[in-house]
Amino acid sequence: MEERITSLVLAHTSLGAAGTIIGTDTDLWAAGMSSVHSVNVMMAVEDEFDIEFPEALLSRATFTSVASIAAAVRTQIDDDTMVSA
Repeated sequence: MEERITSLVLAHTSLGAAGTIIGTDTDLWAAGMSSVHSVNVMMAVEDEFDIEFPEALLSRATFTSVASIAAAVRTQIDDDTMVSA
């Protein structure tokens, strides 16, 4: 999952163009992500994983790193699985 999210971050921000290496725990804001980038990443992640982030997860903290985005995605996938069961 982290590899997929890293690809989305690089595709929907300018971080890769600057030669920045994005690790799982890289602080994306410190690396140059903007609020516009975070919205683009959020929409791409929602499309990729067929989820919708609830308002409570639409925060700077959720989009601080690939790891934090992945954790948020996992909670949504788990929530969807529990609702379906």
